[in-house]
Amino acid sequence: MQEPQMRVGINLLPLIPSVVGGIQQHIESLLDRLLAVQELSFTLFVNGRIAHLFDDSSDRVRVVVTSRKSQEIRSRYLHGEFDVLFAPMMDPGVDQAICPMVVLLVDLQHRHFPAYFSSEELSSRALHWEWPARAAQTLCVSSRYVARDSVEKLGISPDRIIFTPPGLPAAFRSGFAASEIRETPRLPDLPAKFLFYPSNTWEHKNHRRLVEALAVARRTVPEMHVVFTGSDCKGRKEIDQVARKYGVEDAIVWLGYVAQDLMPFLYRKAEGLVFPSIFEGFGIPLIEAMACGCPIACSDRTSLPEVAGNAAVLFDPYSIEEIAIAMCQLWNDADLRSSLVVQGRRRLSELQRAESIEPLLAALRASTGKFRNPICWDPRLVLVSDDVPLVSIVVPSYQQGGFISACIDSILHQNYPRIEVIVMDGGSTDGTCETLAGYGGRIHWVSEPDDGQAAAVNKALALARGSIIGWLNSDDVYRPDAIRNAVSALKGGSGCRVVYGEADYIDREGVRIGRYPTDTFSVSNLLNHCCICQPSVFFQRSLVDEAGMLDTRFDMAMDYELWLRFSRFTPFLFLPETLAASRIHADTKTANFRRESIRESIFACKLHYGRTSMLWCKQFAHEVSGRSTVWKKSRVLYSAIQAVAFAYAVLRHNGISEFKRVARTVRSIIG
Repeated sequence: MQEPQMRVGINLLPLIPSVVGGIQQHIESLLDRLLAVQELSFTLFVNGRIAHLFDDSSDRVRVVVTSRKSQEIRSRYLHGEFDVLFAPMMDPGVDQAICPMVVLLVDLQHRHFPAYFSSEELSSRALHWEWPARAAQTLCVSSRYVARDSVEKLGISPDRIIFTPPGLPAAFRSGFAASEIRETPRLPDLPAKFLFYPSNTWEHKNHRRLVEALAVARRTVPEMHVVFTGSDCKGRKEIDQVARKYGVEDAIVWLGYVAQDLMPFLYRKAEGLVFPSIFEGFGIPLIEAMACGCPIACSDRTSLPEVAGNAAVLFDPYSIEEIAIAMCQLWNDADLRSSLVVQGRRRLSELQRAESIEPLLAALRASTGKFRNPICWDPRLVLVSDDVPLVSIVVPSYQQGGFISACIDSILHQNYPRIEVIVMDGGSTDGTCETLAGYGGRIHWVSEPDDGQAAAVNKALALARGSIIGWLNSDDVYRPDAIRNAVSALKGGSGCRVVYGEADYIDREGVRIGRYPTDTFSVSNLLNHCCICQPSVFFQRSLVDEAGMLDTRFDMAMDYELWLRFSRFTPFLFLPETLAASRIHADTKTANFRRESIRESIFACKLHYGRTSMLWCKQFAHEVSGRSTVWKKSRVLYSAIQAVAFAYAVLRHNGISEFKRVARTVRSIIG
């Protein structure tokens, strides 16, 4: 009996031609080979700008035109339309590991050069590149350099990584001869001789130093020209300024974005490819140059020496002088150029032998067997695993002598073998220290004046040795199995670095009096309200190292600010289990300082996302209108003050455009 076709979903929604750079050629090459495999069927999720590129007349290929913000991929998987999701542009298009995934990671440039990215771009890469890489059953990389980076920076196990190096784009696979390529009116007049650099003007592509090196090289070779192709990005203006400064603007030809079918002509006509990039995950122009018989001089950083082999002149991309010397060598030394062309053909042949699609096919087929729904974790697996991580529980305390023993006992009575307890007390005088001393060596504690709760937690975090952290206030308690459940979830296949669960409210005597208003995780939910109960949260220590400790500017909403900050680095996994209980009593800070809590919550939202929610604005309005009992005596006055306070909050915190939108909505409601 013939096995049914494996159904593969492929997310191509982030693909925007001329914008994404060399990855476009990599993806096109992969798709050409993948779609040719007859025993697979495909659902391609595409945006409207590329829909025309795909033919869905075959009964093996379905093209779904949608948007990146839609839930189309999630919906179609849950309805059984595909078995495994392939994400060739890192982002799988789902925000949870709901299905088997194979993800292609281009590079981790943002980890090496964060200054090249805005805070929004860094957050996007953490959520849409790093999280999928951690959650995927298999991670595809194009070079050994990226593989090493994935292991070191993301903690990916090497046995989950496969190599899928880029193949040559179709325009370079036709076996053309130089005589077959003729100039075309689609290109402007070119210099008789030139060096070639095809790249968008991103900062890491290093155009500025190349222009400076051109100025140096022209002192020896005054007729040298450079031709640039690629889309203009934010660095173009500075590059033009450098060219004018050094008087070489007439020695540079900018062609902008050039269609792929014309690129072989430029490589063939050039004296050589000069590629000074500071950071690459592979370097597709190198293999394009090799295919066209174009000699290469390139940077000696990241993946480029690995790809070039001995088929390039290597230089330090930070050295203007070294770049200039390499340019002059390509220009002046015909024997060197000939040798590099020969070596390039040999190196290309070696690289093409590694282009097999079989590792990717094997990964797609195996992924369904490897997938384990992260929501359906089995805490029993933790105790039989060889890797039982140390969990550090940090406990800030001040004058909570009546509750501290219940707190610590709830930690020590957990059925998990590796726990350290770190109590940071602010110099209590209510018997807390005597209680702590009674635990002997089972806990580590310090009692001394501090600068508040956030500072105390930070001191404890600095001492923590565990790879997983929990934060339990001294008047709160863990429920049984909390730590084991949290660890098993963090070790599961979600790729998330934070987990949280349900939580109860309890009174002074520990009697349950309600449930914390927990919600499933999304940034939208988190911005609307603090839907995460602090004692129910556990997170990886490495996340603190990257995102930072608590912000000591916050006295009331320090936990909310931390969750918002963490949400820019990772999705959170919600566990439908009660992990903790938060105690409500007369001395609870949040209940007694509601005004400050709302103010800090709004500040935290604006700090990390540049806006706050309508719900926080309403909370602010409710708090303002309730300050005076006189206002409450008049319903009209009370409502008017609420409306003014709400309008003020929206205008101040979300800006005039949001204020106008709300005003239009209100007008439409009241007619």
